[in-house]
Amino acid sequence: MPETVYKSTYSNVPVFEVMVKSIPVMRRRHDDWMNATQILKVAGFDKPQRTRILEREVQKGEHEKVQGGYGKYQGTWIPFSRGHELAHQYDVYDHLKAILEYHAGGSSPPPAPKHQTAASTRGPAKVTGQTRQPRKQKLAKPVVAVARARATSSSVSDASIDDLPSARSPSPGQTELSLQSDNEEMMPASDDYGPMYEQQIHISGYSERLLEFFTDPKKYPMPEFLRNPPPDYDANTTIDDEGHTALHWAAAMGLLDVVAYLLDAQARIDVGNAEGQTPFMRVVAFCNNYDLKTFPQIVRQLLKSVVYRDNENRTVLHHIALITGSGRAKLAAARYYAEQLLYILADEMTAIKLSELINFQDRNGDTALTICARNGARKVQKLLLSYQASPDIPNHDGRTAQEYMDAHEASIKTQPGMSSSSPTGPGGGPTRGSSLDVRLSRTQHISETGRAATHRVLPSMADKLKDLASTYDYELREKELDLQNARGSLEQMQQEMEELRRYLTANSPTDIAYLIKQAEAEEAAHHAALHQAFEASQVKQLATFVVQASGHETSMPTDMAKLRQTLLGLQQQRKEKVLDLVSQFGSTGVGGRMKDYRRLIATSCGIAPQEVDDLLGPIEELLVQQASQGEERMGGVSEPMPGAQDGSMVGGQPA
Repeated sequence: MPETVYKSTYSNVPVFEVMVKSIPVMRRRHDDWMNATQILKVAGFDKPQRTRILEREVQKGEHEKVQGGYGKYQGTWIPFSRGHELAHQYDVYDHLKAILEYHAGGSSPPPAPKHQTAASTRGPAKVTGQTRQPRKQKLAKPVVAVARARATSSSVSDASIDDLPSARSPSPGQTELSLQSDNEEMMPASDDYGPMYEQQIHISGYSERLLEFFTDPKKYPMPEFLRNPPPDYDANTTIDDEGHTALHWAAAMGLLDVVAYLLDAQARIDVGNAEGQTPFMRVVAFCNNYDLKTFPQIVRQLLKSVVYRDNENRTVLHHIALITGSGRAKLAAARYYAEQLLYILADEMTAIKLSELINFQDRNGDTALTICARNGARKVQKLLLSYQASPDIPNHDGRTAQEYMDAHEASIKTQPGMSSSSPTGPGGGPTRGSSLDVRLSRTQHISETGRAATHRVLPSMADKLKDLASTYDYELREKELDLQNARGSLEQMQQEMEELRRYLTANSPTDIAYLIKQAEAEEAAHHAALHQAFEASQVKQLATFVVQASGHETSMPTDMAKLRQTLLGLQQQRKEKVLDLVSQFGSTGVGGRMKDYRRLIATSCGIAPQEVDDLLGPIEELLVQQASQGEERMGGVSEPMPGAQDGSMVGGQPA
């Protein structure tokens, strides 16, 4: 059935309009120019791809960029002939055939349905005779359009046009979600909100610089005023035509430092865009925080806004569920977002509050689980079920999540090529089921049991095997998806390893050898300093003993002889104790203190620690000899122990 062409008026510009894949495609009535942005949306290009195509191909020729005015009218407009070429180039001509081949004749096309028509289509006359004032956002600044109908900077203008989804039905800002509510729907979009999008205001210098930075952060650095906001900077000002603030952009891009600066500048996390979506909701609409693995930090910064809902009565969980229907890449991101968010919420909320949040219904009566089940996102729906999501809540169509899950399972079992009543499969060849039926039909059984087995039991077995095969195929596809994710992680790890290899290559082996030699030299210097300090302390202590002994000198020979005899006795006792100590600990050689003693003796004598046990006898003799020499002199200061300072111990023997 061909799409219906309607007539509409946006920002006082009459257009022909057709809905293709739920995307409005327009053609101006006065000059037949078409919206290239909308054509590329129908072709399935995402926002970055559309921006590149517009910059490299479309905007090099004749074009007109419209940024101000009603949201759906915005975009890059091109002549009708160029629109034809673009539709053919990207294989969407058949989809756009209705509006491309439409010729205005005698009969005028019908007006667009009310929910698709801009507020600007209504005339100034009102039945009431009064002109209402535009409503302001309930939470913060009014949502207004940025006035640059034909911007000079393509990157900035296209960012606000293409890099964020257009407002489908502008309405007042979101209201806070009361978890004790009975799911009352929000008020429908007001007809009086549209004129706000027709106001052409001058974009501030702050917003201009922020938009340049967000659209091309490699080219434009972060504005310095974010670090030290001036008094006239309002962090809650909208910076594009869809009512997004700087916090919407920074959070969605995963720029944690910019988010922190904006929060310090009093940016509000509960401010909604034209559709009432908070920055938290815009975060989960993109994969940036999944790719950068910054979502847990973003959640901590925006967690208090998790209980807000947008104009469609949707929470952050609803928005996570919505992206499960946007391809495999976003399906993996949705699973990651749901896991991280629910894990944090389980610690921050009571079980009852968390259950009410998970089972909250949007304007259509859908819970997050209902949306996941409808999109066939099995892993996300299993995660929600593990957090007590109810599969039995009906939406406004009377359908429950359980019904969608059952229907999805049934569709898997009846996929083409898995079960077929036709004698030939999709490729024209006979199927297993058909060949079995042919053999059974040719085999005639006389007994009732044989006929029952042929016509009832065997077909039932075949059906069970088909179900088993379809289930196996589905699980295989799930495993392949997990394998792709694992390969992505592996590639990231390989990149990190390559960076480490480059670092090691940059630091040559000669540099490392030099550092080792330098460390060894420092170690030797420390050992020498310790050795000198120990010798100095011994010399000082011995000198003190000599001075004390000199003060008690006596001329009585009998006293001298008695002291000599006492000293010899003490030396003999010391020798016996040392031998006893060696006999007890020398054989074991274990214990931290023994190691310290052995290392201390080795350092003092200038020998290796492993040689101490074998040289205890010579060391003992040297000590006795030194003591004897001290007795004979008694008035002088003894020399340091031979071998301790001048290195006269050679090969473990006195030189």
